[in-house]
Amino acid sequence: MPKLDEHCKISEENSGANWKDLHKWIDEPQKKLGMKHRRERHDSSWIPFVKEQWGVRGVLEFLRHIEIDNKTTRLKLEKIYTKNFTELKQSEEKEKEHAKVWELGESNSPEAIPELIKLTKSKEKNERRLAASALGKLARFKPEIYSSAQALFRLLHDEGPQVRQYAIKAISKIKPKGAVKELEPLLIDEKEYNRIEAKQAIADIKGRFK
Repeated sequence: MPKLDEHCKISEENSGANWKDLHKWIDEPQKKLGMKHRRERHDSSWIPFVKEQWGVRGVLEFLRHIEIDNKTTRLKLEKIYTKNFTELKQSEEKEKEHAKVWELGESNSPEAIPELIKLTKSKEKNERRLAASALGKLARFKPEIYSSAQALFRLLHDEGPQVRQYAIKAISKIKPKGAVKELEPLLIDEKEYNRIEAKQAIADIKGRFK
């Protein structure tokens, strides 16, 4: 079984950090249980705890530690480790993509608007929601932000209720022409919070044009 320093070195080569505290925690029961310590913390049931303490990257390093230990002792990896490792890597990539959308909204630049309009067509529901929210944050950049109107109107018909919600919020801030007509169907939306948002947005927009 690799020693602490070896685990730390491998982590540093793969992630840029040694994750010493995590590796120490994983092998801590070894002092009392010897090789049997693996039954204690080399187990996928600890994934929620590890994620809470060290985040998604910590879980990846937790699984890597187990994988290395198992290979060293010629033990077969449990299928669940491989499955979780793959899912968590995909989750990490999604988090990076979501962070990119958020950053565009915080960029304080109208140059981000065209990219956000493209992201409203994302296949991923959460990414469409974030794109709508980000466009709302750039509402003050006029007339550039008006180019997002049609994309946001389209999101009012999205299958995701929260996507519709953030599209309403963005439209309320931007107040593009034709907004009231597009928002009216949301007054009977299946979700009460969308009906409330739509009613308020229509009132705000009509108030502006009085």
